[in-house]
Amino acid sequence: MRRVGRGWIEVVDDEGRRHLVPASSRIEVSDVDGMRSECIVVVGARRILVSRSYEEVVEALLEAELHPLGRR
Repeated sequence: MRRVGRGWIEVVDDEGRRHLVPASSRIEVSDVDGMRSECIVVVGARRILVSRSYEEVVEALLEAELHPLGRR
């Protein structure tokens, strides 16, 4: 996951597909596996399997929330 431009987040799923979602949208994050190396990000009706840990995804979302315009 990475912040893109003014308040957008790019999420890459487990098959390498990229998804661009507004940082301000309602997002749900859940652990998927016992090894804690993947999680599911739900944005609206779309479920995205992400090959990153829950902690990494939450950290990226919180960073985007703190700096929605891409500024630090």
